[in-house]
Order: sequence, then structure tokens, then C-alpha cells
Amino acid sequence: MGIRIIAQDKDGNSTIADTRLTIAACDDTGKTYSSNITGRVFACTSQNVRFLTGATVTAGTEMHLKSQTVSFQNDTRVEEGAVLSVSTE
Repeated sequence: MGIRIIAQDKDGNSTIADTRLTIAACDDTGKTYSSNITGRVFACTSQNVRFLTGATVTAGTEMHLKSQTVSFQNDTRVEEGAVLSVSTE
């Protein structure tokens, strides 16, 4: 699906960008994360999302999780500047 983005500032200057919007289906497999997690991460699953020992969500990462259950080990680290949202609904 294509979308058009129009941005305009207070002085009336504007720009237009056309881009593509892809809506991904939710897969039904569990997700396991370990090591350093970087970038933009989206997980949508009816099973479990879990973090193994030593997992770090690095600064600048945007991570959105939606699952029946999400489990973190005690030593899971989320660095300052990372975004982590969790929904189990």
C-alpha cells in the first residue's frame, strides 16, 4: 500500500514524500532474544517472547513486543536511549 507524507512547518514551508506501507502478518512462533539487540524490532506472536541470559537492548533501539507472555532474565539490560514497549493483550 502506498502512502503520501506531507510535512509543513510554521512558516508554511512544506515537503512531500511518497513511500510504501507494508503491514506484516503476525506469525505464530515464539521469539527468543539473546546477545545485543539493535535497530527496530517488532515481535507479534501468540506464544512466548523471552530474553536469554545476558541480553542487552542497546541505545537507539526501538523494540515493540506483543505476545501472550514476555519473560526477562534478571540480567536483561535496556540501555538509556532505547525504547521498549511490551503488551500481553
